[in-house]
Amino acid sequence: MTGDAKTVSSAEPALVAIAFFLLPTMVDDSGDTHSGAWVASSGGWLTLLWLVPVAAIAMCVLRTRTVVVGSIAAACALGYIAGLEGITHPSGTLTLLDEGIPPSAGIGWGLPLIVGCLVVTLARCALRFGSPYRSGTLAGVALGTAVSLVLLVVTYEDGRGRAILLPSEPGLPSFQRGTSIPGDTQSLYLVPAKCDLTQPTMTPVALRTDTRVTAASSYQAVLQAGTPVLVDRRGIPRFRCSDGLSLEPPRGETKGYVTTPWADLTAVEVTPAEQDIAAFLLMGNGNLVRRTAGTSDSFPLVRGTAIPQGNYRTVGAISTCIAANCAKSQIAIFTLATTGCPNTCRIQVIDWTEGSRLRKTGDTWSSTDPLIRPPVCNGTPMTATLTTTVNVNTGTLVANTWAANDVEGDITLDARGANCDDMKVTWHYTGNLKP
Repeated sequence: MTGDAKTVSSAEPALVAIAFFLLPTMVDDSGDTHSGAWVASSGGWLTLLWLVPVAAIAMCVLRTRTVVVGSIAAACALGYIAGLEGITHPSGTLTLLDEGIPPSAGIGWGLPLIVGCLVVTLARCALRFGSPYRSGTLAGVALGTAVSLVLLVVTYEDGRGRAILLPSEPGLPSFQRGTSIPGDTQSLYLVPAKCDLTQPTMTPVALRTDTRVTAASSYQAVLQAGTPVLVDRRGIPRFRCSDGLSLEPPRGETKGYVTTPWADLTAVEVTPAEQDIAAFLLMGNGNLVRRTAGTSDSFPLVRGTAIPQGNYRTVGAISTCIAANCAKSQIAIFTLATTGCPNTCRIQVIDWTEGSRLRKTGDTWSSTDPLIRPPVCNGTPMTATLTTTVNVNTGTLVANTWAANDVEGDITLDARGANCDDMKVTWHYTGNLKP
């Protein structure tokens, strides 16, 4: 103040203006600091921050009018706080996201200085008022401004961990959420409707569930189910297809959401695979497809593409019998053990054969193997083979493999011996994959 009781020094508003334009007032989640001018120029609710330099200039012009200066100073301080609060408001947050600017996560050390200068100006003006009522009112505004700053800090601290909700594109097929098939797991992704983004070693998929991520290496977000993304070899989302937004695993726990949640929001975190994934199992058009990692190829996992893998308990009934004792073996129980599929499949009929190569012709798998214990005729073992055919009725996911579940086929015993009648018995069996 000068000697004039109604004059405010121009140094004070000048200091406010300089502090606003130069000092850090905001710290984003990446740890980068931004001046008030940069924040205000981002648009949206943050344009309220322009009240600060406007008020500073007005103080210089109207410095001899204490009431006007005090009112502008009060509006400036409260407007600044209201503007910063706008960062956490959905409108302000989405404005920042549209501009590619991470939302604010904290307050820079310059903000208390700026607001402090305004509070001091208000208090000094209050001391110069002749009327106790006016002095008390202006002092109250100054105290309220300081309290508002404290509440703002508390609001920011409380807002840490809140996630931004990023909705998916409209018009997604209804099967993309809540559809399940035998053996389906939450780790499955979907076939994306469109993904123009390409990255080496990345695989285009669409999210099957609402998924928690860290977006742009700075803020917590939730991508809605059905959002097309690129995932790495461990199945972790790395980029959003629509705009190339970089994605990382979430950090910490989600304490709430910035924007209004959509219906049936259930956010989950993707658990990375223990080792690199060679091929992804995806859901598309109601069926599973297999996609080689790093490509956009799709191999449908329908009934005919399921592979025999594991042990199958089957029950067979005789369909053809050329033998002397057909009545003794009308019903037979077989355990089929398959290994090595899909590259080198082998099948063993437990207690009947040692195992042999299983080959596929059309939709039928088949093998022929010598019997472990062939029939005996006139004291001499006959030359006997067992031919097994396998047809797949349904498939299921087993350890990330599209395996045959319900199977059926024929097991044919063919035996020949010198001075003996030929023997041929065929059982038609059905069975299921054993857990």
